[in-house]
Amino acid sequence: MIPSSKVLVVDPDPAIQRLLTILLEGERCKVTCASTGGDGLAKAIAIHPDLVILDLDLPRRDGFAVLGELRRQVRASVMIISTRSSVGDKVRALDDGACDYVLKPFNGAEMAARIRLQLRSRKSAGANIFISENHDHAPAPREILVNGLRLELTAKEEAVLQILARQPGTLVTIHHLLNAIWGTEGVAQLHELRVYITRLRRKLEACGASNLIESERNVGYSLSMGSGRYQDAFHCEGS
Repeated sequence: MIPSSKVLVVDPDPAIQRLLTILLEGERCKVTCASTGGDGLAKAIAIHPDLVILDLDLPRRDGFAVLGELRRQVRASVMIISTRSSVGDKVRALDDGACDYVLKPFNGAEMAARIRLQLRSRKSAGANIFISENHDHAPAPREILVNGLRLELTAKEEAVLQILARQPGTLVTIHHLLNAIWGTEGVAQLHELRVYITRLRRKLEACGASNLIESERNVGYSLSMGSGRYQDAFHCEGS
């Protein structure tokens, strides 16, 4: 655990605030709490937290709306905690940019492990990635450099990397990747996607970029926020 990571807890339940504060301070985090979406947004903008733990059921403001504002206004990772157990709510939260979704009531040890994972992702030393911009409509591949080394990728591997690089630190669902790369036939390509992810990881590791692609089992993949600077047609500045 990196000392003095800043975590903002946005939850209307004082008992949950106290529980998470004890848990987070045990992990050497600086903790700030808010009970409403408006207060949470204001504090997030003021303190620039590394991680926001957000309940979806907030007074006076929908949690999904707060999630959207957080993703637009701050660079923090956002972990959802909620009593809502439907697959639809989980998928929507992850598609809207949440890095994780934890059901209440949660186990303290498991919650601490999930928090450590997210903070390691943000703080870890990583790679510098440059993806050249293709200004014309020719099918020529882009130049991709990792730590100054040329990365040779197949078309599908490059497509996966570009999609993840558009949203560094954000979990991109398997469903989104399959649809974006294979369209309506994507459902049948799950095994191929996993093969491309494995190959892409190996090629990145060969350039000194270990643990760059993180996974949430059976949900999706993300490009580590701690992986330095991303530059491409979509991102001129990175984490």
